[in-house]
Amino acid sequence: MTEKNEMIFGVRAVIEAIQAGKEIDKILVKRDIQSELSKELFAELKGRMIPVQRVPVERINRITRKNHQGVIAFISAITYQKTEDIVPYLFEQGKNPLLIMLDGITDVRNFGAIARTCECAGIDAIIIPAKNSVSVNADAMKTSAGALHTLPVCREQSLTETIKFLKNSGFKIVAATEKGDYDYTKANYKDPVCIIMGAEDTGVPYEHLSLCDEWIKIPLLGKIESLNVSVAAGIPIDAIEEIIDTEEITEEMAKTGEFFGLKIKGDSMTPLICDGDIVIVRRQNDAENGDIVIATINGDEATCKRLRKYQGGIELIAINPSYSPFEFNNQDIIEKPVRIIGKVVESRRKF
Repeated sequence: MTEKNEMIFGVRAVIEAIQAGKEIDKILVKRDIQSELSKELFAELKGRMIPVQRVPVERINRITRKNHQGVIAFISAITYQKTEDIVPYLFEQGKNPLLIMLDGITDVRNFGAIARTCECAGIDAIIIPAKNSVSVNADAMKTSAGALHTLPVCREQSLTETIKFLKNSGFKIVAATEKGDYDYTKANYKDPVCIIMGAEDTGVPYEHLSLCDEWIKIPLLGKIESLNVSVAAGIPIDAIEEIIDTEEITEEMAKTGEFFGLKIKGDSMTPLICDGDIVIVRRQNDAENGDIVIATINGDEATCKRLRKYQGGIELIAINPSYSPFEFNNQDIIEKPVRIIGKVVESRRKF
């Protein structure tokens, strides 16, 4: 059975989708699944580049309450390409290719924004790994502003082998890393080039850095990864605005995750968090009952609220009793969509 052409649930339905050659981003499987039909599913998956995650059944239940049989497949919004096919085609077109390899990027909106920038900059293709990488879903498509409809995305089983293939094809491999030897503006991009960019917290892993011809660095200002996303603590507003300031965090805090700072607008969280306060947010896509979270609604609006979970969905609750809670059932969470992007760990009052 399918929902909104983005998910397929039920063991037999997922097997048939794989056999039919559907582009599948990932499959969630109940952690303790042991049925005979599930053995057939795993046999079908053997040797295929489809990421499989074993998860608690509660996570699957949050996605759908229908008869999923412990299995959900997420259908890709695009058709993936192969680097070994794209490269010869680009050379045949007389191009001097410029590729971007994203190593460990998992946030769909970050990926969509990167794709939009790449398309505007004339990048010829993006390369991602099959495992531990982003799913190209509706959120990514929306954030890319249409770029992912035209920009090829190559999904590869091994980035190490892909890097070796590119080097053998005449590409210069350049890593963007804080360990870089010089500023990215001084690099030579006249030859075929593939630039590797890693996750914000871990960067490009050494096994890939060691294969690169050059290391470049992108200078950063400030002490925290990003500031300010302006967030409404009342009526949701556009989530992304310009960076206006920097905030310091302790070294101990920095070691516990990825953080960003937000300036609050509105009074729905008073007296705990007031208009103009800065909140420090740990980036995460889930939270516990009672946590104060930053959540996005409809992909481009954000709000700061206290989270309450229940079996059929969630509530985002204001502290100020003058404001009614936002309530979303499981279908709303998928369709709007509603996404938790972080947990508030500290509030700083600005006088």
